[in-house]
Amino acid sequence: MYIFIMVTKPYEYRTGLSRTVYRAIAVGMVLALTPSPLMAQESTSSHLKFGGAADKSTDPGWSVERIKAMTMIKDDLVAAKNAARTVEPIIDHPIFSPPTGLEVRTADLRGEAAQVRSRIPQGYQEPTGQEKQAFRTVVELILEGKYAKAAEAATSLNYDVEEIQESGRNMRVVALSEKPGPNGRMRGWGSYFFNLDSHALPLVVQAPHPVDDIGTPQLAADLFVDSNAAVFMLSGSDRDYADAAHDRGMFFNEAHIIVSRERPGATVCQIHGFDRDAHPEFPRSAQAIISNADGMVSDAAARVDTALRSKNIKGFVFNRLPGNHPVNRALNDGLSGDTFRSLGATRNLQWNTTRPRNGQFIHVELAWEVRNGPGLARQTAQALSSAFRGTLHAD
Repeated sequence: MYIFIMVTKPYEYRTGLSRTVYRAIAVGMVLALTPSPLMAQESTSSHLKFGGAADKSTDPGWSVERIKAMTMIKDDLVAAKNAARTVEPIIDHPIFSPPTGLEVRTADLRGEAAQVRSRIPQGYQEPTGQEKQAFRTVVELILEGKYAKAAEAATSLNYDVEEIQESGRNMRVVALSEKPGPNGRMRGWGSYFFNLDSHALPLVVQAPHPVDDIGTPQLAADLFVDSNAAVFMLSGSDRDYADAAHDRGMFFNEAHIIVSRERPGATVCQIHGFDRDAHPEFPRSAQAIISNADGMVSDAAARVDTALRSKNIKGFVFNRLPGNHPVNRALNDGLSGDTFRSLGATRNLQWNTTRPRNGQFIHVELAWEVRNGPGLARQTAQALSSAFRGTLHAD
């Protein structure tokens, strides 16, 4: 038997999309009474899931999730109650746009991402103003469904516009891919994939550092496919020459601006990698650092942390709350959220574009073994997919 004591108290932080200063946090204290022998088996196998119903799995993250369920990060108690909705599965039969008229080929998007990474040059060619305008036109035409015109316009940039059927999945995408130049070299301008499913999740997956953050292109591609996300953006440059998360003039940022404008309210998930040895201020157990860049904690950030911990991936969430705050007791083992500021993405260029358009921005830093461990990268992508499917709704 459990007794739930619920109280509310205002705190000066926001969650989700709301910008109201005072928040109602549902703070719960669970008193577990000594069960009778007949109830013992049931009481030890049931867990209360954050944003979901009781789960009888032996999920290692359940104790954290129970705290989160009792410390709901929501605008008010009504919103907190709504957070307990059942997660909607991805539609088994996507509703695709009409035929694109493009050349179609079957491919594994994870393999496509790996191939893009393998062709990234040692160097970067800065696009001219005319080339940037031509690129913006191509992206706009794709988002408008004018694929033939997009393909024609892309030729001046030495880009291909084609349709890809994801192998083994009922997923079709339009790919905007850079081709090698006459010298056989790429210019570092990146590749971009647009889901043709009209019920795609309003999620934009990004991998801005494909060379330095090894494994992130493939993991991001898996997340794109597993979640049925709307867009996947893959930078084509080494950050030593051009940093997609900070350089305004790159095609990567141009595409982000247009997608944010045409898909207002969409969530952006940016996948990065970090070197644990470069951050002695972090606990040695840290395998993931999650942030929505503004020092606050959103429902999506908390769900990402919970989903990763359910796969035995130890996550922490950057925020500006003290260590003794209920949120940090739940998410950060009682550590101040500011401990993780160095990977908080507070100066990230894409966040600054997403914020004015009512979109969410989730920045995920992953340790080497999480990005490249046998089977663990796939589990990570699945955990992230589960988190976003539980937070977002397809159109």
